[in-house]
Amino acid sequence: MKVLISAFLVVFLLGCVAVPSPSIPSSVYQTRSEFKREDVSWIDNEGTASIGGNSFLRQQNGGVVTCAGFQVLLLPAGAYADERIGVIYQSIIKGFKPSIIPPAIDEAHPDFLRVSKQTVCDVDGRFKFSGLAAGNYYVLSTVAWGVRPRIQGGHLMQQVYLDEGQVAEITMTE
Repeated sequence: MKVLISAFLVVFLLGCVAVPSPSIPSSVYQTRSEFKREDVSWIDNEGTASIGGNSFLRQQNGGVVTCAGFQVLLLPAGAYADERIGVIYQSIIKGFKPSIIPPAIDEAHPDFLRVSKQTVCDVDGRFKFSGLAAGNYYVLSTVAWGVRPRIQGGHLMQQVYLDEGQVAEITMTE
């Protein structure tokens, strides 16, 4: 089930949704910015910065569920990512989107998917990206629980700016 939800995270966060048939009116947002690989090429540079942290949500009964076993994505910020993240999360600083609400956005440019870095939350709901170049990043995680079709939880996003050598520690929650 975690593989299914991890796959859903990538689809959800990057907006790879099927376009409705022509007979159904489309309300899918069309990204206006053009993805330019050279605008975010700095993400490929080896650096001395890192981002670590945890990701969790609190259930209505007070229980805490972490991102344990789920994929965490790291995307370089730029005009293309800023626009897409802003549409999905209604913010480019920090956001939450429930699992049950699919993003109404066009499919992401294939090269945009290639610039992401990925890791998996450990059993305690912690993650870490190291060897990062200075720059502005988006950290995206999923916290979900339940049994299909009643998956609960959602997707968390936080923007992090790194200076060379900086060690950023973040907590992602709603």
